[in-house]
Amino acid sequence: MIASVSGILQRIDAHSIVVQVGGVGLDIAVPTTVLNKLGQIGQPVELATYLVVRDDSLTLYGFASEEEKAVFELLLGVPGIGPRLALAVLNVLSPGALADAIQRDEPEIIARVPGLGKKTAQKIVLELKGRLVPEGVPAGLAAVSTLDTELIEALTAMGFSLVEAHAMRRRTSRSACGWRSAISPNRENGEERMTWTFSRLHTTSLRALSPAWATLQWLFW
Repeated sequence: MIASVSGILQRIDAHSIVVQVGGVGLDIAVPTTVLNKLGQIGQPVELATYLVVRDDSLTLYGFASEEEKAVFELLLGVPGIGPRLALAVLNVLSPGALADAIQRDEPEIIARVPGLGKKTAQKIVLELKGRLVPEGVPAGLAAVSTLDTELIEALTAMGFSLVEAHAMRRRTSRSACGWRSAISPNRENGEERMTWTFSRLHTTSLRALSPAWATLQWLFW
């Protein structure tokens, strides 16, 4: 496996570049993120790479970051997604945008990729849900409880970012805060969890959030 390539940029094509390494020119297929960041011919270039081995070919794919490479590998694990289509996804969607579309169950965003139909987009969402999550969100996102999910949805509906909502979820969890429900000591209670959460929002008053608070009451009680 060729994990990375560091050399001199020798040529730039529409969908690939040639990097000279030790007197050998390597033809590397790259997404637009790489093409947009390239310097001039003759300048140093460093890429994270992934080698695809076929019976009749060896194709090297290059990426601007290890994160981008990891997403490429995840996409290859989806039935019906080959290297070219995986690269096409990265040409249209950044890893963060793709993760966000998957997390929000929005295959129509992924379906904007040329050559990728709605069914394949839905398959990507199904296969990568919980495995590819937005930046800053814990990888264990898929394992959060129903109450946690409702809390996150309520906070994001009020204007908090997904990252902020997850941070608040972690900070106000029973394990983090040591609080116990007076109603159900062995499990979290929706009303008490929400009251606890908003008592920790130092920068925002409940009065200012009254419309959203009514929504939260509808959701949890």
